[in-house]
Amino acid sequence: MATVDLPMARRRPTLAGHHRVALLATAPTLPLYAVWALFLATGGGDLAAQQAWARFAADHGASAYNLFWYGGMHTANYSLISPYLMAELGVRPVTVLSGLAAAWLGAVLVVRTGISRPLAPAVLLSLALWCNVASGRTTFALGVAFALGALVAPRGRRGT
Repeated sequence: MATVDLPMARRRPTLAGHHRVALLATAPTLPLYAVWALFLATGGGDLAAQQAWARFAADHGASAYNLFWYGGMHTANYSLISPYLMAELGVRPVTVLSGLAAAWLGAVLVVRTGISRPLAPAVLLSLALWCNVASGRTTFALGVAFALGALVAPRGRRGT
């Protein structure tokens, strides 16, 4: 008697299954972000610059030129988005959200490479992005999140 092998029905991945690696890669850094925001983000290092730009945007939002920064600097030379976002939401929340978004999106890209075990590289990426945040580089973290978002967004067929 001949047997017929029927293909197994493909199940649609659940939302949790679809983003499993991104969740598992980002979750270990959540306590690190909390410790940074509550205890380590004291205003030193590059964080002082972020706070200065947020204050400038809050006080002089329509001004195109910041004369307080290194003898004068056009705001577009620094960032078109981050000073205003930090002025509205606060420096620490923008920093943490930018780092988490970048870690999540980076993990999605690692999965898309098709490597057989993407979790370890995604966790390392998440930790590296936290190190960037720990140094107070909010504007860079926000830029990385936007850049990774731009890379994740295209889902169409190649060559069309």
